[in-house]
Amino acid sequence: MQPAVINIFEKAVKKAGKILLRDFGELENLQIQSKSVGDFVTNADIKVEKTLLETLKYYYPDYTYITEETGEIKGDENTIIIDPIDGTSNFIHGIPHVGIIVAKMTNDEITDGVIYNPILNEFFWSSKGKGSWCNNSRLRVSNRQIFSDCLIGTGLPFGERIYKNYLSEIDEILKSSAGIRRLGSAGLDLAYVASGKLDGFWEKDLNLWDVSTGILLVKEAGGKISKIDGNEWKIKSRDLVASNNKIHNELVKKLTLLWNLYKYKTGMKKDIHPKYHEINVVMTDGSTFKTRSTWGKEGDTLKLEIDSKSHPAWTGGKAGLNESEGQVARFQKRFKGLKINK
Repeated sequence: MQPAVINIFEKAVKKAGKILLRDFGELENLQIQSKSVGDFVTNADIKVEKTLLETLKYYYPDYTYITEETGEIKGDENTIIIDPIDGTSNFIHGIPHVGIIVAKMTNDEITDGVIYNPILNEFFWSSKGKGSWCNNSRLRVSNRQIFSDCLIGTGLPFGERIYKNYLSEIDEILKSSAGIRRLGSAGLDLAYVASGKLDGFWEKDLNLWDVSTGILLVKEAGGKISKIDGNEWKIKSRDLVASNNKIHNELVKKLTLLWNLYKYKTGMKKDIHPKYHEINVVMTDGSTFKTRSTWGKEGDTLKLEIDSKSHPAWTGGKAGLNESEGQVARFQKRFKGLKINK
């Protein structure tokens, strides 16, 4: 039996889903405003969010609301998180992998959430301690434990959002697993981990509305959630690894090793060298030149006491050079008469 909060969320997303479903069939009439390359706001996004807010505020007028399009609407300590269309690019291109996401958060913990794909009529829901469900079926994460048998989901960078070290991560996971899927909706990808369709998932640069319900779905379906470095995922975390318990450590290990290697190659070189600036150099003969150096500060003058115009190593003179015999010669002279019996 669904908790009351889930019933209200279901009412809201299914009402909004009618708008999304209608517009999905009339894509050529959509007015699209570009937010960034590959990231869009459509009339459908705006209408769906408006419908969700109207329905949910009727039942929860004092709550705080965090939405992808509107931003934050201040209220009490209870928070409702909304993503009107997770997978907007899919929606615009007529790909039916999209979800309407609503979740409730109290004291920085997601306690209830739903994801609704009206095109495929998939209604995922979860409440803390109540398990995870799709329509009337209980969800469980997969039982696969051999990584080479596992199918892993992820998100790809687009436009200016370039994921550091991303290509090496793709290369490693691709060659050691049964394959990678990039489906274009982090929320539904996590729902697919919860239902065992995907064995694992990782992504960076995520927002809370992308993953709020999905995280709860995976946990309540018996899966595991963490940051990419294996540490505990928290509300303000931007990266995520989700999987069944049996491959989680291996997936995290692969990703962490690559990330540490990337930091060693690039991050450790950053900001460890002093900054170079231009200084004046005065030679021993009074001539001058400018060079870039870490010595002093911009515009300082360095007067040389020894340089290529005065040192015998360059001039060919003997002054200051050690002309005495070397250590080998002294050793031979000292022990010249020494005989060793065999």
